[in-house]
Amino acid sequence: MAIFENPAFIPYQMYKWNAPGAALAIARNGKLVYTRAYGYKNLTTKDTVKPQTVFRIASLSKTLTTSGILILIQEGNISWDTLIVHLLYTKYGVVPGPGRAYNPKLNAITVRDCLEHSGGWDSDIAGDPMFMSEKISETINRDWGPASCETVVRYMLSEPLQFVPGTYYSYSNLGYCMLGLLIEKVSGIPYETFIKQQILNPVNATRTRMGTTRYSSLGGHEANYYVQPYCSSLVPSVLPLRPGGNVSVGDVH
Repeated sequence: MAIFENPAFIPYQMYKWNAPGAALAIARNGKLVYTRAYGYKNLTTKDTVKPQTVFRIASLSKTLTTSGILILIQEGNISWDTLIVHLLYTKYGVVPGPGRAYNPKLNAITVRDCLEHSGGWDSDIAGDPMFMSEKISETINRDWGPASCETVVRYMLSEPLQFVPGTYYSYSNLGYCMLGLLIEKVSGIPYETFIKQQILNPVNATRTRMGTTRYSSLGGHEANYYVQPYCSSLVPSVLPLRPGGNVSVGDVH
């Protein structure tokens, strides 16, 4: 492997992409065989990255959501063709915000459509609602602050689709937000609890947890995140900074 043949491989990649820190882990046959840490997790304090430093996995978390949905399918609680939005709306009381009408065209969206990024939403045309937290929170909750997954879904129940579900591929964070919400509603427990109990704890991945929105909630072993290309400041929040607010380290979708 290039990593072992050339010890400078990871440092070069960090230089190339201007990454202040990195961690490497290699597993073989289900066992961790190699770990190494590089650089800094905090450029201000000069705290270095350790093998135990926690990094966000962003959209790699979609594999966890997919696994959770597959468990519910195997248990017979839902199917590939379950009408996900219709079920959330009619059975679990996920409804549009005050004064907003439900879009009946959403009834055609299936679990399969969300898994395959073909639910009918095109963020290139309509924008990604997962990055419209302030607007959505103010519309649904009449308040400012991070919008929960359910709040985002409630907002989108009134919004138009950009194509007929199942007919086109368009990468969708919203579809996986809906799948995560479905896991909560069907299982009756929080998404994080379900994923830990069913997937992470059995393989001893006990330090994996949900990411937070605000910098003040950053985990003690978690790396900071910096604006590229010069790492001159922390990644700004998807929420504009207001009096009493905190800069976000970026959300996980």
